[in-house]
Amino acid sequence: MAPALRPAAIRVLTPGEHPVRTHVPRLLPVPDADAGTWLIVDQFEELFTLCREAAERGAFLDRLPAACVPGSRLCAVAAVRADFYGHCLEHPGLTATGPCRRLADR
Repeated sequence: MAPALRPAAIRVLTPGEHPVRTHVPRLLPVPDADAGTWLIVDQFEELFTLCREAAERGAFLDRLPAACVPGSRLCAVAAVRADFYGHCLEHPGLTATGPCRRLADR
């Protein structure tokens, strides 16, 4: 019998006003686990509406794709309103490896 394809953890977050200060530990996979960690970022557009500090927004945007490099045990999915796709496409890290890559390729 094949092992179940279940994550070690599922983390759901909304970026909020201070995404780095609030969520950096969640951008790491569960340590010492055989299975991966799924990170679901709901209301991704909050990075552009609630986070007023450009440096903090940039730091979060840089860390998200960096956490999801090939071989990582972290898998991230971002749910974003369609009217914020353009904001996502402006960030090179997202268009290269992140959730907006599929948008940019179509």
